[in-house]
Amino acid sequence: MPDLHALHLPVMDRELCSVGSSTIASVPHSYLKTLLAGSAGLTNAFWRETLIQSEIHRQWVDNLGSRQALPRVAHVFCEIAARLESVGLYKQKSFDAPFTQETIAEACGISLVHTNRTIQEMRRQSLIEWEGKTIEILRRDQLETLAEFSPSYLHVLNPPRPVAAG
Repeated sequence: MPDLHALHLPVMDRELCSVGSSTIASVPHSYLKTLLAGSAGLTNAFWRETLIQSEIHRQWVDNLGSRQALPRVAHVFCEIAARLESVGLYKQKSFDAPFTQETIAEACGISLVHTNRTIQEMRRQSLIEWEGKTIEILRRDQLETLAEFSPSYLHVLNPPRPVAAG
């Protein structure tokens, strides 16, 4: 829920965009306030979500403010892989990427040329492979070390378990 804080603040302080197909639902804040007033458990769940989003925000501030381009881009790939893994969409060390190098450049605050060189360096180090819309993470441990990445800030509670063939 991208504007949960707006339940108490009158204006959302950012814009959202999608790099792939999305489904959007709108729930009036008046309805949520009524619902939350009657449920301590739901209020706690929403409060937890707000705290997690704050922690993710702090990680992005750290990533953009203190890391060089190579670990910065590596961190983005690690976060995407961890998020997709938590919903079962990171398979066989790869994921489908609806974004481009330009999207990565914008997210990381670096030029497209710098992004391309950074990705080429990751390829040279055999950390990733990016073919078409598929990104394969070849050596995840090394990529996470380079990125100073730990997925703990995402607070994934129940990662999916592999489905046994049968």
